[in-house]
Amino acid sequence: MRRVFVIIGIIVLITLTYQNTVYAQRGIQKKVLSPTISSYAEYRRWEKDIDGITQTVSQFSIPTYLDMPLSKSFSLNLAGSAASSAAGSNNLSGLADLKANAVALFADETIMLTAGINLPSGKNELNPEEVPVSAVLSDRAMGFRHNRLGEGLDVNVACGVAKAFGNMALGAGIGYLAKGEYEYTEDRKYKPGNQINVTGGFDILLESLLLRSDVTYSVYQSDKIDDLEVFEEGPRFSIEETLVVPLEKLSVLLSGRYTNRGENEFLYDGLESQTEKMYGDQIDVDGEISLRSTDTVELKLLASSKFIGEDERGQNDATVLGFGAGVTIRFMRTSSLDLAARYYTGNSDRNTVSLKGFSTTISARVVF
Repeated sequence: MRRVFVIIGIIVLITLTYQNTVYAQRGIQKKVLSPTISSYAEYRRWEKDIDGITQTVSQFSIPTYLDMPLSKSFSLNLAGSAASSAAGSNNLSGLADLKANAVALFADETIMLTAGINLPSGKNELNPEEVPVSAVLSDRAMGFRHNRLGEGLDVNVACGVAKAFGNMALGAGIGYLAKGEYEYTEDRKYKPGNQINVTGGFDILLESLLLRSDVTYSVYQSDKIDDLEVFEEGPRFSIEETLVVPLEKLSVLLSGRYTNRGENEFLYDGLESQTEKMYGDQIDVDGEISLRSTDTVELKLLASSKFIGEDERGQNDATVLGFGAGVTIRFMRTSSLDLAARYYTGNSDRNTVSLKGFSTTISARVVF
């Protein structure tokens, strides 16, 4: 089971890196032994104050997952979502693409193979009123789940290996994502560049402590608009550390992630290309303290922080702090209901923009 644990972590890393839009943060994943449905409804709202002018941005989203183990070593996973977003008087609403993934374990669960597909079932073509909404939702400081809903027909494949050494397990994996073309606006076809992800990590499991460390490196091919190469995203490097301390009635979870994105390249037909570092380095730190008040109820204190550095032009930096509380109610040992609320405050663009926001989340997990 130790090898399975670290391989599941590799699957999650590769899968999340594939998606520009992450449906939800589902925490530390474990091997699913029974059919499971999980749903994460969230309402998130922000106010951006710029020189006394306030812009309101909000989104309601409800990603849903189906994990279906067909045997001890083979499972199918489906993910779908819907979202309704607003920025000022403009709106962007609809269904997101349906994602399917198959995972197989071999050689006493030391080797993992996975293949997935993104079905272009969501809303992809944006009208002139929806384009600025998508742009605002892309602001990393506010952490919206969806900045757009639909893309093209994507196919991904990945493999991973893991080995246990006493209380330690090591793992590594590599994946390839082939991106499909889609209608970005009413008169533009956009094809994101294909992607290669390499990840490795370890976890150490002691009697009352879990320490996990993961490193991911991603490279991208050129993006195209109407079959013309226009942009190539720089390589991305991230390292994530997670510490879990489970006690009898109290548990503590701390996690931190550092992300570095390299220089992007702008490609011009017949002209010399130009490079620019469009994204500053980012550090995310999250904490959670859980107190089990009864056998079925857990109370939680939540805290988070996000620090985004300046880009090459000295812009788009941000500092955001968040705190909140939640409760988890468990049913029949395996199913659960989670309620949480968070408040955020911060600033961006060298303190010229004031940020205030909140989110409420209701998530349910049902095991059959």
